[in-house]
Amino acid sequence: MSIWAFSFAMSNSASDIKSAIFWRRISAIGWTSVYSLMLHFLILISNKKLNSKQTKLLGILHLPAIINMYIFSFSNKLAITQHNLIKIDLGWTSRSIGNGLDMFFRLYYISYILMSILVVWIWQRRIEDRQTAKRAKLIAYSLFASGALGTITDIVMTSLLNKPMPQLGPIFILLPAGSMYYAVRYFDIFKAKISKKEEIILTSEEKENIFKNISLGFYTASLLTFLSEYIPYIDEENAFKVALLKALIICSIGIIIRLIQNIKKENIKRNLTTIALILSVPICLFMFVEYGSVTVWAFTMILIAAATIFSKRILLVSITIVSIITQILIWIVHPEITLVVDKYDYILRIGMLVVAFFIGLSTNKMYVSKIKDNKNKVEFQKIVSDILFDFLDINQENFDWKINNLLKEIGEFFHVDRTYLFTINPDNDTMTYSNEWCNRGINKEVGTIEEIPLDVFPWWIEELETKGIVYIEDVDEMPKEAREEQEQLHRQEVKSLVSVPVMVNDKIKAFIGIDSVLENKIWSTENIEMLNIMANILSSGFMQIKADKEIEYMAYYDNLTGIPNRFLFKDRVENAISLAERNERLVSIMFIDLDNFKSVNDTMGHDGGDYLLKEVSDRLSKRIRKTDTVSRFGGDEFIILLNNIDNHNDISKIADNIMRVFSKPFIINGQEVFITASGGIATYPIDGEDSESLVKNADTAMYEAKDNGKNQYSLCTPDMKNEVEKNMKLSNDLYRALERNELSIHYQPQIDLNSKEITGLEALLRWKHPKYGMISPVVFIPLAEKNGLINSIGKWVLKTACRQNKKWQDMGLAHIKMAVNLSGIQFINENIADDIEKILKESKLDPKYLELEITENIAIKETDFVIKVLEKLKKIGVSIAIDDFGTEYSSLSRLKNLPIDRIKIDMEFIQGIKKSPKDQAITGVIINLAKSLGMNVLAEGVETAPQLDFLNQKMCDYVQGYYYYKPMTAEEVEEILKKLKESEKPSITEKVLKPQYS
Repeated sequence: MSIWAFSFAMSNSASDIKSAIFWRRISAIGWTSVYSLMLHFLILISNKKLNSKQTKLLGILHLPAIINMYIFSFSNKLAITQHNLIKIDLGWTSRSIGNGLDMFFRLYYISYILMSILVVWIWQRRIEDRQTAKRAKLIAYSLFASGALGTITDIVMTSLLNKPMPQLGPIFILLPAGSMYYAVRYFDIFKAKISKKEEIILTSEEKENIFKNISLGFYTASLLTFLSEYIPYIDEENAFKVALLKALIICSIGIIIRLIQNIKKENIKRNLTTIALILSVPICLFMFVEYGSVTVWAFTMILIAAATIFSKRILLVSITIVSIITQILIWIVHPEITLVVDKYDYILRIGMLVVAFFIGLSTNKMYVSKIKDNKNKVEFQKIVSDILFDFLDINQENFDWKINNLLKEIGEFFHVDRTYLFTINPDNDTMTYSNEWCNRGINKEVGTIEEIPLDVFPWWIEELETKGIVYIEDVDEMPKEAREEQEQLHRQEVKSLVSVPVMVNDKIKAFIGIDSVLENKIWSTENIEMLNIMANILSSGFMQIKADKEIEYMAYYDNLTGIPNRFLFKDRVENAISLAERNERLVSIMFIDLDNFKSVNDTMGHDGGDYLLKEVSDRLSKRIRKTDTVSRFGGDEFIILLNNIDNHNDISKIADNIMRVFSKPFIINGQEVFITASGGIATYPIDGEDSESLVKNADTAMYEAKDNGKNQYSLCTPDMKNEVEKNMKLSNDLYRALERNELSIHYQPQIDLNSKEITGLEALLRWKHPKYGMISPVVFIPLAEKNGLINSIGKWVLKTACRQNKKWQDMGLAHIKMAVNLSGIQFINENIADDIEKILKESKLDPKYLELEITENIAIKETDFVIKVLEKLKKIGVSIAIDDFGTEYSSLSRLKNLPIDRIKIDMEFIQGIKKSPKDQAITGVIINLAKSLGMNVLAEGVETAPQLDFLNQKMCDYVQGYYYYKPMTAEEVEEILKKLKESEKPSITEKVLKPQYS
């Protein structure tokens, strides 16, 4: 291109024809090769997947260029012939001789330009980024403009005009070169980087309206052209034809522009419109070239002004460039011209001004409308931003206030008379008029509209579900199937409305609406979209509230039964206490525990147990008063707040009514299940002044009810509280009892009724409290089990008893058995057998001198586990005894499978022998049963001679009790054993056997 332009300039200013031809031949190197080079370049850029072989084949593209370069540059004979130079005022120009070689060049450059355009067009369709694609189109347009303008000036005009004009090809070729530079420099088009999308200023409809107005301007201009070209020259022979031809040409441009707007595809419509407007400039101006286009040139300013409002500059730039080039051409054709401006010219100018005014007016309306739209969008975005920020902390307490504020913002923004929110209740298929905002002078409807069944307004609901909107421009023209809705809207004096659904989890949770009461109103699509945005904000608010409710439910309600849990219950108790303190009323807590609930789980399964808990909670919830609260405390425990009580008599009446819940059976899986409950009641302020102390004391009273036989309730008493307080003190002191040497072991001898010898000792744990004195094992053993101290205390008892027995044996005293009790918690310890074996090894006591006593309730539970542990103990060599036999529900089938050596009859039966024939019978049965199973029998609590005589008659093996010996210290036992050793007989003397009652 540089060679072409520079050599062309040198040729144009040459002093003689020889020099001019020389430079023309040099310039031919440029203008013959530029088209093939351009096509080659565009193919490479647009298709980067070409391999090296395909790239080499592109060299064929340059063959026509080489031929033309030879003809117009290198061949002396042909070059001189083809360059037909003529001297004009502006320098040397060339007029085509029109031979075959000229035609070959024309075919070459036109076809290569068209192929270049095709390559670029195909390329831009493959580009994903639309902005980059549009820059590629700019190159295509510039190629077309360059080829078209160059053909017109250098071939057509030069051939038609009597006086040849300068050739402008070097100037026009700058168009594609400039467009490529522009695309690369500012948009890096050939790297195909993604650029940001430009803002859409005008919609397709608005652009179409502008072009329709421009086409209307061409229609008007065609009429003015006909009048101005025909009337002044009416007497001339061809005046009508010339005027009509010019008018038809201008009118045709308008028709073409108008028809293009009917094309569906936006890209094609935009491109064809741009081409039509660009071509209209040279066509219109050259029709009046003999007048220097003195008036008509101004129409290009109208097009330029109209193009300024488009976001894409392609139209503005193209029209401006073509207008400038066309003016240059006219300047060249008519450097100077003298004209007479008459009345027709002024009329034409006025007409053009009127056309420009109406086009400008239409454009101005669109521009002002667009400014208003942008202002509304900015305002709406601010409202949305404020509401979104406002909704960040939405909760159940401020929900209504924030909804009302949102409705107010919507109403003021849309300039409507009423905005409202209906919430839909899926549980009962109703909708509630929950929130409303009204402009001044508009009557409020909130409170006047009750819950409405959804089937009352079926058309409305169907519109929301199927179309996602209820849009009514005129209430009077609603369809027949919407009669119910129409009547309701007439009652509210609504003329127009829009309503959109608020969706939560793909279901309609509510719908928001805007009403126009004073006038009929039409809402645009943009307004509806804005309303939908507000509905989406509302949707997020509803979801936040739903999430809060779910979190609150999980935090304060029981998942199984749905009633309040202990956390919510505590909060309500504290509130009730505060109110009772001001009103001087009573507040009671009733603690309920289901009796034998485990048996329900065992027989009906855990699902059956869960169902029972739900049924119990349901019955309790229905039985209590409205001011009361029932809560599931955990497991099978329920706790009830009895609020606003006048006196203590009312407490018992309310409790009796509640306990009647368990008088009827529960139906589980079609079966009747009877279950009882034990309850305890504590009352504010007598039994506690806060929820924690009231619940604790109610729990204490409940256990008192269980101890009294279950299926009843107990009121908390001072004795209960004192007992609990004492037990708590004892429980704390028990932790340090071993360290302080407060624990000791007493031993009670066991007597063989046949030989009257001491055959064994039972180790009995004692605790001497520094404040309370001797504490019964019945009191502190359960505390030790509850606190987890029983294992360490139990080990200490075993170690002490074994060491003591071994010590006596080492002293040469009688080798007798030591009986030690194992608690239930000790027994379920998996390492119990290993621990006992270790203790025996450490004390060096022979296992046969250790007897382990387990209670009957241990023996009858978890049979497989019990047998497994007992067998381990038997392998060690110790003997096993069942203590307190007869107090539980032993199964004979289980008893026969247990590796038991001895049965100890509970003292309850022994002490009733003299008074009760039944106790005599039971005792006799137990003795016979034990002997039948190969076990020996020991009777506990023998205190009288008649008891001893009865046991002798029934052939009981051993006895233990105060008739012979009370529990004694190790020192006292040691003295007795020494006396036995010193006596002549191995049996116990009468003196030794003297009863010890002290």
